[in-house]
Order: sequence, then structure tokens, then C-alpha cells
Amino acid sequence: MGYTNGGFDQLQNATPFLDALAADGIKLAKYYSQQLCTPARAALLSGYYPIHTGMQHDVIQPESVWGMPTDYMLLPSFLKKVGKYETFAIGKWHLGHYKSEYLPYNRGFDEFYGYLSDQLWYYSHKSPHACAHSTCFYDMRHNGVHAVDSIGVYSTFLLSDQFDSIINRTSRTADPTFVYLSWQNVHAPLDPPPRKYFTAADIALLDSVEDPYRRTFAAITIILDNAMRAAVGTLQSYGLYDNVVLVVASDNGGCSSSGGYNHPLRGGKQYLYEGGIHVNAFVHSPLIPLARRGGYYEGLFHVSDWVPTIVTGALNTRPELLPADLDGIDQWNALLRANDEEMRDYPRTEILHNIDIWSLAHVGANLSLLSTPIQAIRVGDMKLVMGQDASSYFEPVFSTCPEGLGYCSPSYENIEDCAYGYDNVTYLFNITHDPSEAKNLASLRPDIVQHLLERLQTFRDSMVDSVYA
Repeated sequence: MGYTNGGFDQLQNATPFLDALAADGIKLAKYYSQQLCTPARAALLSGYYPIHTGMQHDVIQPESVWGMPTDYMLLPSFLKKVGKYETFAIGKWHLGHYKSEYLPYNRGFDEFYGYLSDQLWYYSHKSPHACAHSTCFYDMRHNGVHAVDSIGVYSTFLLSDQFDSIINRTSRTADPTFVYLSWQNVHAPLDPPPRKYFTAADIALLDSVEDPYRRTFAAITIILDNAMRAAVGTLQSYGLYDNVVLVVASDNGGCSSSGGYNHPLRGGKQYLYEGGIHVNAFVHSPLIPLARRGGYYEGLFHVSDWVPTIVTGALNTRPELLPADLDGIDQWNALLRANDEEMRDYPRTEILHNIDIWSLAHVGANLSLLSTPIQAIRVGDMKLVMGQDASSYFEPVFSTCPEGLGYCSPSYENIEDCAYGYDNVTYLFNITHDPSEAKNLASLRPDIVQHLLERLQTFRDSMVDSVYA
């Protein structure tokens, strides 16, 4: 979901509940994820930059034989070290399934209900990327077996029901609970439910959206908002809401060819420009002091920061419980500062967005080495981007789908890959003054370019080989 897809553009009425949660929480103004699903989830659950776990290149497909290396402990395992947490994963996994040791219930989660690969149809739960003739791979699972009772049930409703079941069971125990709820919405393929699931106001909003792709995107965004309303309602009904911390975040920017919207940010999913990595996130909890709710946190925040922010920050445990070389930074106390205007120094001053030396194009069975790595880093206000073309301002691409035919699927190549060209030009932007990355300052400030290149080289020296295979 793009930065302007969550209540800040023409779909602002599509997410009233999420907007209300954010308004009563802390919005992260400078929150950065990764450019693609797999590296984003690897960073989220490990606390490392993808270059330090080998997850920096591409995404896991249904036929992929690689996954998140098992020598890295993930967030649920850390929580079990802290206390007797019951840990659950619901929804999209996307960190490996070829070997049993890659699976979520072997990576610290007590229970898993969801799908393992990159995407699937919302009703049939089959992967459009894994078909032999007319037979497609079915991918909705409850731990190690197919969730056969899920066929024909909309996936968002399935995940909501599973969340309700888990909260029902855990509400009767004294042990704390961690739920990683990774919704399918609003990932392609865009597959909305019938209109009977929408209110009159919802339908009026949908009818006001001219483009069919954007309208379909709006529909599954509304369903997501309703699902979050149901999840919070479940917590309230079991008397757990007052002791809950909710972290809500997107994993990467939107794809314009499937209704995504990142404008005025440059680029989208797959890009290291702002449109691909600067996304919406907020923290909501009745435990947050009233004086701190309703505002913004202006410090840089990377997806890898959640592991230390939750484990050593929110849970107030010893930093020694986590690996000393984590890239993530504990930002919990900074988040809870009563007045950001009093803050002079935020915990994070730089973000390595990624370094990838390999092309997505193959030469035979082999990857090809890029002449200029796809890499980006931000230090303070300044950001260096190399290896990708200076993409356009990805406003929604209007479809050619004729009206009256119902849903018309865009091409998967445009949806999933958000295909881009490679580029050997060096780009330098002042993100604070130029968040749209419109003015390249590289020729004007070669000193800053050199400094950021040196920082990139430092990270390159510590980078591990990609596990992509």
C-alpha cells in the first residue's frame, strides 16, 4: 500500500477506522520499509537489514528453494525468551517454504494460519504464479495441512475469523500473546467481494472512483478497514484492549498499474525511491500517555527497528537479550516523549535502504551482475540513490478495461514487478526539502556524494551473499 493510500488522498473516506486509530495514536512521519515483500518481512522479524541476512535480492516465489536463513532468530523467539508468550502468525508468510525449517511454526510461532507464497486469489486461495495448464497451486494452510474448509471463503474474512478464534482461546490464559497479523489486502491480484458486503456510503465512494483498477483497489481497502475494526472489536469484547499495543504498518509502496498511489513521491513498489519505501505506519494503544496521542513522531524509523523497540523498549528488558549486531534501534522511549519539540536528537540518524548487486534478468540459469548496484542510503536529510532509473511520479495508470464487464485483471508483470529500468546515474536528494526527489543535487554537492558512497562501502564490506537461488 502506497504512502498516500491510507487516508491521505482521494480514498481518504475508505479507511475511517484506521484513520481514527492513527489519530488516537502516534503516526510515524518518516517510517521506511523495504521495496519488496520478502526483504521487508525479513527485516521486520529479524531486526537486521536484508543485506545482513542474505535477503536483499528479489522475492520468494512459489517455486523458490530459498528462504530466511535459520541461523537468525525471529521476533516470536525473542518474545519467548522474554516471557511465556504465546505466538501466532496469521496471513502472508513469504519467508520460505521449500524446507520445513523455513516454515513459521518452526521459526518461533506456536501456530500459523495463512499462505506461504507471494500472492493468491482471495476466494480460491490459489496462486496465479504457480499453475500447470489449468491446475494452480492451493496455498491456504493451518500449520502443516491445507485449510480445506477455506475454499470459497474470502481470505480477509478467514483471517479475521482466525484472529477471533485465537483471542478467544488466549483470553482464558494468563500468558501474554503476540499476534503477527499480515493481511492479504491490498496485494494483487485485486479480487474484491460482492457489493453486498459494502454499505451504501461505501458504494457511493466506489462509484465516485472513475478508473476500474483504482475502484477495485478502493474496494479491498474498505474491506481491510472493516477487518481492522472487527479485530479491535474482538479485543474489546474479551476485555483485552486496554493492555494491547497495536503496530500498524505497510510493507512497501503501491503499484500504479494495480490501483496503487504514491504521488507525490517518486517511484513505487520495487523502487528505492521514496514511493517504494516511505510508507504509512502508526502505533496505537490505550497504554500510550494521553499527552502523546494524536501527534507525529518525526524521527527516522526503519522496519528493522521493531524488534528492539518491542523487545527491549516496550517490554523493558535487557538489551543483552538481543544480538549485539542488530541493525534495528530501540525507539520506544523516543516514541513516548511527551513533546517532540523538546527533542534534539532522535535515536536513528541514517537508514541503509538496500544494496543489491544482481539484476532481475537471468543469463541462462545464472544471475547477471549489475554494472551499478541498486543501492540507496539516507544520512540525515540527504539520500543517495544509484542503479535505478529516475522513475516517474506513479500516479494511477488508467485501465482499458471496458465498463460493465466486472473486474478486469491487470497484467501480473505490471502489478507485481512494477518493472523499472537500470541506470548508472548517481542521484542525490535532500529529502527534507525535496520529498518528491525532483532535484538531483549530485553535481552540486560532490562532497556529500563521496561521504554517502563511503557509508555505502562500509555496509558493502559487511554484506553477506544473497541466499537467492
